[in-house]
Amino acid sequence: MSRRTLAIVLAAVALAAAVAVGVLARRDRDEARLRRELRNLAALVEKRGPESALAAARRARDVAALFAREARIDLPEAPFAPGDRSDLAAAVFHARASVDRLSIRIHDIAVRLEPDRNRAHMEFSATATAASAHGSDRAHRAFELDWVREPDGWRIAAVRAARVLRPIPPTDGPPR
Repeated sequence: MSRRTLAIVLAAVALAAAVAVGVLARRDRDEARLRRELRNLAALVEKRGPESALAAARRARDVAALFAREARIDLPEAPFAPGDRSDLAAAVFHARASVDRLSIRIHDIAVRLEPDRNRAHMEFSATATAASAHGSDRAHRAFELDWVREPDGWRIAAVRAARVLRPIPPTDGPPR
C-alpha cells in the first residue's frame, strides 16, 4: 500500500471518528438539555410558601411556555384538558393556588432521542408533596413526556401518566 493510499485511509478514519464524536456529543447535549428542562419545569411548579398573584401568574405562564402550542395532556387527575397555553397556565395557576406548599422531586429519568434528533421520549417518576391548611399528602407516579424541538428550543408535545406508584387521593376533599 502506498503512502498516499495509507494517508487517505487514515484521513477517512479520522473524519469518521470526528463525525461519530460530534454526533455522540450532540446527543449528550440534547439529553442533558431535556433533563435540565424537566428539572426547570419541576422548579417552576414548586411552591415554597405564600406568593403574590403576579408572581404566581408569571410562574404559571413560564410553565405553559415549556409546552408546544398543541400539546396533548393526558392526566386522569386533571379537571380538564387544556386547549392552549393560556388554558394550561390558568390550570397551573389554580392548582398551585390550592396548596400552601408544593415540592416535586424527579427520579429515574430515561431519555430516548429519535434518529432525526427533533423528537424525544422521556420516562421518569416524580414524588409530589403538598401541604395546605387541610393537611399534607405525598404521591409518587411515573410519567411519559414526548418532546419536540422547535426553533426556540425543546418543548413538551405530550404528557401522559404512565402508572401509579402510590395512589393520589381524591381531590374533592382535604388530603388524607
